Amino acid sequence: MRRAGGVHARFPSETAITEHTRNLTNCKVFRHTDGNEAEEAPRLSARIMRPGRGVSRCGDIFERKKEMFMGKKKPAERAKEQMETYEGEPQRNPFVEERYEIIEGVRYDFLTAPVVSHQRILAAMFRAMDRICSDDGIILFAPIDVYLDENNQFQPDLIYVTRENASILTEQRIEGAPDLVAEIMSPSTSKNDKIRKKRQYERHGVKEYWIADPTHRTVDQFVSSGGKFELHDTYGLGDTLTSPLFGCVEIDMNELFANVAPAD
Repeated sequence: MRRAGGVHARFPSETAITEHTRNLTNCKVFRHTDGNEAEEAPRLSARIMRPGRGVSRCGDIFERKKEMFMGKKKPAERAKEQMETYEGEPQRNPFVEERYEIIEGVRYDFLTAPVVSHQRILAAMFRAMDRICSDDGIILFAPIDVYLDENNQFQPDLIYVTRENASILTEQRIEGAPDLVAEIMSPSTSKNDKIRKKRQYERHGVKEYWIADPTHRTVDQFVSSGGKFELHDTYGLGDTLTSPLFGCVEIDMNELFANVAPAD
């Protein structure tokens, strides 16, 4: 109940509302058709409209006024609908590619693109591996998913899979441990690269793991022995990276870091 003109007036029923179009700054208004409330809706519309605001604003405001008359609680309904939207699988935009990793059960989103020095090292590493090892295996580079288990789904910078191990390759991702993985460190990923991801690569059977450091222009080479990674060597400028497991590997460190400026 509400008070109008000093007397109590009943709410109009929904069936008692009809659409009535008036040329009042191009806004549709609704006219009550019963009793004392007959002119209330047009008066409300005239009061809330302002020149130049357009149909949508006036219409939206009036819809809220109309629902107040009808006793509806639209905001609560919107909140309920919003909560229901998030139940189950989230809706994804097919035109927006999400990039993230799951490391030991924690999701890490890639919020920015790699810097130029990172991409130059990756390009040089891929060119070298593709030139010398493509006959013996498949060389891939990020972004591509490597699924180790439900809690560990990575996107290594460089991946080498031997022909004998090629069954782990699917069209959508790699399912299982590659033979060799390389990561290029950045300030935001260095802890994961050196500790968490290294631990999971070791656990799942990656045979060789490289960590490239753009700042110091070095590559740490870890080789699996008895299921555990051991630091086999660290390579810097003037060195040639070779592998005790993969005979095709032979990378000139000067070429790998040729386009990377030395640290200050």
